[in-house]
Parts: sequence; C-alpha cells; structure tokens
Amino acid sequence: MEFDVVIVGGGPAGLATAIHLADLVEQHNRVVDDSGVGEKLEPEVVLIEKAKEIGAHGISGAVMDPIAMDQLMPDWRDSGAPVESEVTSDALLYLNERNGFKFPFTPPSLKNRGKSVVSLNRLIRWMGEQAEAKGVEIFPGFPGAQLLREGEAVTGVQLQDA
Repeated sequence: MEFDVVIVGGGPAGLATAIHLADLVEQHNRVVDDSGVGEKLEPEVVLIEKAKEIGAHGISGAVMDPIAMDQLMPDWRDSGAPVESEVTSDALLYLNERNGFKFPFTPPSLKNRGKSVVSLNRLIRWMGEQAEAKGVEIFPGFPGAQLLREGEAVTGVQLQDA
C-alpha cells in the first residue's frame, strides 16, 4: 500500500508528530483558501503501532510537563485530555523501615509543581482520538520490521508477519 507519510510508533512522540503534521497541512490549506495562491494538500498520513490498540503499551502513570502539549494543542486542557491532577506541592522524604523525615529542601530536578499527573495509557488513547479526528489513519497491531531504502532515501516500512 502506498501512503504519503507513514509514522512508525503510536506512543506520545509518534502521535504528536501525526497531530502536528495534520495541523501544518490544515494551516497551509487555509492560506491557500485565503490567498488563492498555491495548491491545497491532502496527504494520506498513516500511523502504525505494534500494540493491538493505541495506548496498550503505555501502562504507567507519569508526571508530564505541559509545555509540549501547550505548544502542540493550546486547548488540550479544555478538550477533555485525561489529566488526573495538577502537582501543587513538592517534598523530598527519606524513608526507612520504621520512620522517615522530610528534607528541608527539594532539589530542582525533583520539583514538579505546575506539572500534570497523567495515566500514560489514557493520554495516548486520547491523543490517538485527536489524531484520527484530524484525518490520520491509525493501524494498531502492525509492528514495523525494517525500513525499506533506495540509496539514502527511505521508501517504506516492511511490516512484521503476524
């Protein structure tokens, strides 16, 4: 099968790539509509994912810095993104078998105030829904086996036999 763009991997990075590409195409087509100059684009963008469903391999919780999501989808908080809660305080604790104590400071690398607590599985599923709404075709259950090349150019992806 031939497609214009194939993204391999349905994790946060692959889905962000698909969403960003769809937004760039939409922005280009708006400029063409407004100016009457140029040609509209309608690329077939496909994302393949080895898991049986999008998000199936993202099984942990995470503390997410919202900067990238703010840049990718400025309205993500109002669009139903599955955020469990916002981090409102930080503390570094030393615990042993019987008790523990709080350190008087938290190192900068361990500070998470202002970040979001998310279920990675739910976030990835939600991002998949956003990508599909923008016209990206998602094919779960199709692991890529190797890149196909002609010289230095990548020409395709060979899928692994099921």
